[in-house]
Amino acid sequence: MHTTTRLTRLTARPEGSSSTDHPRPERLLRGNPLRETWNLIEADLPAAQEFCGVWRLEN
Repeated sequence: MHTTTRLTRLTARPEGSSSTDHPRPERLLRGNPLRETWNLIEADLPAAQEFCGVWRLEN
């Protein structure tokens, strides 16, 4: 079996635009912080879907 390795550098300030939203109400402890997401890798695997990226949340 041949395996391909792909390396992706993750940084605290990713390039490109992020998607923004707010956490679902049932997940909130207090407030309603803005969440930013940079999904850098999305892959369909045999058993699940894989996501990798940078997530930032206001406090």
